[in-house]
Amino acid sequence: MGTTNQNNFASYYFNSEGIEAYYDTDTYYGPAYKIASILNGGADYSNTTGALTQSYTGTGSGMKLSIQTDATGKVTSAVIVARGDGYKAGDIVTILGGNGSARVRILNVQQSNGEIVIESFENGTFTGTFKLNAANEDGEMITFSEGNFYKVPVY
Repeated sequence: MGTTNQNNFASYYFNSEGIEAYYDTDTYYGPAYKIASILNGGADYSNTTGALTQSYTGTGSGMKLSIQTDATGKVTSAVIVARGDGYKAGDIVTILGGNGSARVRILNVQQSNGEIVIESFENGTFTGTFKLNAANEDGEMITFSEGNFYKVPVY
């Protein structure tokens, strides 16, 4: 939820005692939350806990990565250690250093990260857990951190 695949989204509507609010997991700009994939491992990089990055697509800045490399200096794993700001899901970021061609894709940002875990599937129903952050049009967030669903039918 909150990734570039907007077929997977959540929304929350609240209306009580004259207070009305709408939150959703649309694509928002913010600090990077999770890396989706390494698009290009590049070459000549070194293991580090503070690799600098530069936006290749998008407008975000300031993200730093902890990277692991193989014997040729190809980036084999990347974990965010400083989130930066101004990113959106799907942005591509270049890892500076090495031969300058290593790139990663951002899965989601702090304002719109979410996850669904299917724990069981039986007799045409799903059971599991979910968590998500959703934002309103002003960027204010609401967090659902321990959601459960039980035997939801599949149609």
